[in-house]
Amino acid sequence: MRFEDRLSYEKQECGNCHFLWYYPEKNEDILRPIEKLYYIQVSICPHCKFCSDNITTINEKEAKIVDSRNYENVIKSQNKQYGLVCHREAYIYEAFAYMKEQTKEYELAGRAYMSAAQLEGVQMRAYMRSTMFRPEYDKDMINDSEKKMVKLAKFALKNYLMYTNAKETLGIQDYLILSYAYTINKQKDLALKCLSTALKMKPDATYLEA
Repeated sequence: MRFEDRLSYEKQECGNCHFLWYYPEKNEDILRPIEKLYYIQVSICPHCKFCSDNITTINEKEAKIVDSRNYENVIKSQNKQYGLVCHREAYIYEAFAYMKEQTKEYELAGRAYMSAAQLEGVQMRAYMRSTMFRPEYDKDMINDSEKKMVKLAKFALKNYLMYTNAKETLGIQDYLILSYAYTINKQKDLALKCLSTALKMKPDATYLEA
């Protein structure tokens, strides 16, 4: 069963354009343990392309960003071929992350960029397993995806560091997310250092499962 088929959906009104649509609700039971640390359920309005973790509300700053050229370019970066085989699409999370970065909500931006990086890989691998994949024709697209995963991982780490550097005290979840952010950026020593710090704080079984 596909990921999206295990979600429940609720009819809601987009806070930006007031379009009514059925949007998925977050279901943590279907997430991998590591995803539960950073994953955000982000939806996209099919009419105006507003991306949000709460599609029913939008503020003035967000509305201006949605109308901006840069935001539009992120939306246009959608890989439609990947979308045919996997509906967990990275560009939605990248657009949300970009918005949160612009509004200086660095925790959400970092977590959303992590999701975007992970989902780019999920989509790429799903496409490569599909009957649509033609190695001789799709080589450049796959290479572009691999480069994009690296870029999104860097953005994730940059934003989450901006969030944690502004905090007086870091909690277990902060260190675990930082460890993951360093891991996807292939900075093994820093990832292990953050993981060691988290373990010294004696996390409960919920965290240890991740």
